[in-house]
Amino acid sequence: MPVMNGVASFLAIRGLRPDARVVLMTGLREPIVDIALEAGALALLQKPFHLSELMALLEGFEVAA
Repeated sequence: MPVMNGVASFLAIRGLRPDARVVLMTGLREPIVDIALEAGALALLQKPFHLSELMALLEGFEVAA
């Protein structure tokens, strides 16, 4: 992304909506990714991934009402 990466975007979203439920999808594997997980990201999918991996992950989460 031109202005900020996905992890920075997640941290900004978390600041606006602390209850946001987010799964990170990234090609990064840097300490900042760990920071996002510690800040409350539900999970991390490493790019590239298959749609079946995403679907299996999402099936494991309870749907918010």
